[in-house]
Amino acid sequence: IESSQGGQSEERAFAQMLAYNPAAIVQFNIDNISSCSQMISNTGVPVVEIGAINRDASWVSIGVDYAAAIKKLVTSLVQAGYKNIGLLCTASNNIMFRQVLSGWNSAMLSVNHSPHRVVTSHLPAGITTGLNLLGDIRITWPELDALICTSDEIACGCIMACHGAGQKVPDALALASLSGGTLAAVCSPALTAVEFPWSETGTVAGKTLLDLLAGKSTDKAIELPSTLQVRASTRKQ
Repeated sequence: IESSQGGQSEERAFAQMLAYNPAAIVQFNIDNISSCSQMISNTGVPVVEIGAINRDASWVSIGVDYAAAIKKLVTSLVQAGYKNIGLLCTASNNIMFRQVLSGWNSAMLSVNHSPHRVVTSHLPAGITTGLNLLGDIRITWPELDALICTSDEIACGCIMACHGAGQKVPDALALASLSGGTLAAVCSPALTAVEFPWSETGTVAGKTLLDLLAGKSTDKAIELPSTLQVRASTRKQ
């Protein structure tokens, strides 16, 4: 299910969905208003939340630790010799956003790097967003030598912006991202990314729901591993 904008609209959407008497519910991390969370709890049906691991959820959570993912990217960039690293975040739910910022701050401070180069935008996480934002980011921090983006699409947009300005990646700027889908492997240069096991997440969610429907006990939080793939967008010549 997806959250509608506005409290009353969200309540109507949830009420409409629940009117179908679902046997179980799977939801991606969304910022439910309290009344909608209560509506879900009152159904008494099994609920599984997927996306970022949410250890505070009142139902089963299956997902990855975004804080750990960001730490992998920061560590990789620092080991490669990058010193002035930035973070570009776009619209996401509160759980993901908190994990990303927590991981970013702790990772940067642990290697004695300043975590102040952070841009947050409410624009969609698309290629156009990265393409349009990178110029202002580089004006604000001309010393920037590496940028972590919270989606492959944003990072590919930043790569396109570099190409348009006649700047080579990673010589002028290294780019890396979270998610690591197909786009990361095919953009030019190929994008360094922390890859999330989305297919496995769906499989585990399905099996967990079947166990819950059968009355079996399951773990409250099931964390799945993310994998760092270092590619040409951060490899220095």
